Formats: sequence, C-alpha cells, structure tokens
Amino acid sequence: MIRKLIYLVLSMVLLGSLASATNAVYLAPSAAGGNTGVDCADAKAYTYFNSSGNWSGSPTGVLIGPGTTVHLCAGTYTDSTAGDTLLSFQGSGASGNPITLLGTSGVTLTNTAYWGSRTAGAINSNGQTYLVIDGGTQCGFAPSTGFSACPQASGAGTSIINN
Repeated sequence: MIRKLIYLVLSMVLLGSLASATNAVYLAPSAAGGNTGVDCADAKAYTYFNSSGNWSGSPTGVLIGPGTTVHLCAGTYTDSTAGDTLLSFQGSGASGNPITLLGTSGVTLTNTAYWGSRTAGAINSNGQTYLVIDGGTQCGFAPSTGFSACPQASGAGTSIINN
C-alpha cells in the first residue's frame, strides 16, 4: 500500500512538473547551424513564427504556444515591403502561461519603407491574448539609436505615424 502511494505521489509530481514546463524557440534573421531552433547557434529563420503549423495549444519542443519564450537572436530582421508586418502571432498564451517574444541584445527590426498600420506594425498581435513582448532596452522615439529590439523604418520620415 505504501509503495502504491509513493508511486502515485511521484507520478503526480512528475506530471505536474511536465505540465508547467515551458519551452523555448530561437529565431534569427535566417536559419543558422542545424536549423533546430534550440539555441541561437541553431536558430530557425524568423519566418517560422508566422506559420500557424508551428503553433500548438500544448506546445512541446520548438512548437510555439502557451508558456513558450520565443528568443529573437541578435541580427537585423528586414522586410522590404512597405506596410508589411514582420512577426505575426498565430495563437494565444494562457492565464499564467503567456507567450513571450524576447528580443536579445543586438536585435533590430527594419523595413525599407514603413511598417504596417497602427494595429499591425513590426509585430502584430493578431488579436491574440496573454502575450508578452520584451524588446530589451527601450528605444523611445529615437529608433535609430541602435538599442535592443528597436523597430526601424527608413521611410518613416519625421512623423511618428509610420513607426
């Protein structure tokens, strides 16, 4: 009887830790190394983020979903189409398990003209919920200063409307 109780308790602890485990996905401007997404040396291309097939309500491995931290590895992420969105969330996090988009040091998001509309700029939430976007050091109104994860657009002019 005691042995069964011990097994039950150990099973509950193991299942509980698996249920609360989070996963991480690493993205770069283009695929790197083994293209596995497990670290910056083997990052997947950032376009991986925009494909709904790479998202899951119960993510494991390098699927994106509740509890996932998506790391943007250092580099310049460039879109050359005016008004485009670079990264679009394909799913929601959950209460207590948000999806975190984390810009590491040395990340720059650029568009050769300007980003999308006021509701869909460089990063589009797509109406999803329980999201955390952590771009590192804030850019303020001077994106050309080169701080971490700063969205830039060369066609923005002096008006903040296109940034």
